[in-house]
Amino acid sequence: MEKIEDVSVEACVASKFVQPYRVKYRQNGKVKLWDCVKSHDSVAILIYNKTRKAIVLVRQFRPAVYMAKHSFLLQKSDVFTTSLSAKPSSGDHNSHPPAQSGPETEALGSGAETEVLGSGALGCTYEMCAGILDKATSIEQIAREEILEETGYNVPLESIKPITCVLSSVGIAGSRMHIFYTEVTDEMLLSHGGGNECEGEMIEVVHLPLERTTDFVLNASEPRSTGLCFALMWFEHYKKPYL
Repeated sequence: MEKIEDVSVEACVASKFVQPYRVKYRQNGKVKLWDCVKSHDSVAILIYNKTRKAIVLVRQFRPAVYMAKHSFLLQKSDVFTTSLSAKPSSGDHNSHPPAQSGPETEALGSGAETEVLGSGALGCTYEMCAGILDKATSIEQIAREEILEETGYNVPLESIKPITCVLSSVGIAGSRMHIFYTEVTDEMLLSHGGGNECEGEMIEVVHLPLERTTDFVLNASEPRSTGLCFALMWFEHYKKPYL
C-alpha cells in the first residue's frame, strides 16, 4: 500500500465523482464569485467490536493528502495548477491567481526526492468505514455494504443506527455526511475486508483499543479525518461510559 511510484499531476477534464463550477452572486449589493465542487453525499459508520473492545477503523492511501504533504515538503505547489490557467473573472474571488502555462503533465520527484516520494505513508489516513451515496437504495443498505466490503463484518441492517448528518467540505462542496453507529463481534467477521479492488481501493483494517480513543483524537500526529474525531468524541460521551 505504501510504495508509491511514477507520480504526476494532470488536468481533471472529466470525473465521475467531482465536478467543479463557479458561482456568481450578489451579497449585500456586492458582486462575488466562488469556486465550488459538486460531489456525492456520503455515509460513514463508527464500528465498535465488542469482542476486542476496540473501534474498527480503516487505513488507506489518500492521494489528495499525499499531494498536500509533498506540496509543503518539496515546495512544488505550482504543479497543481500547471496547464489549468484561465482568464480571471471580475469580482471578488476565493481562488489563487492563475498559474503560468506549462506542460500538460508534470512529474514529481527526482534524485534525493525519490525516496521521500516513494513512501506512501504520508498519504495514509485513519478513517471510519465510509462510502459515497451513488446507488438507488437506502442509506442504511449502502452502509451495510460498505461495512462488509471494507472491514469484512456482516452486520444486520437493523443494528445500524444513525448518529447525525453533518456538512463536509463546506468551503467548496457542502455535501452531506450521514454518520451511523453499529456494534460487531468477531463471530460476524466473514472476510478480511480491504475494499473494492475494482475501484482502486486498498484498505487496511485497524482496531483501536478503547483505552486509546481519547489520546487518538487529541494527538495531532495521527493522520485522522475530522469526521472520525467527531464520531469518537460522540462515542466517548454517549457509549463508552456504559460499556
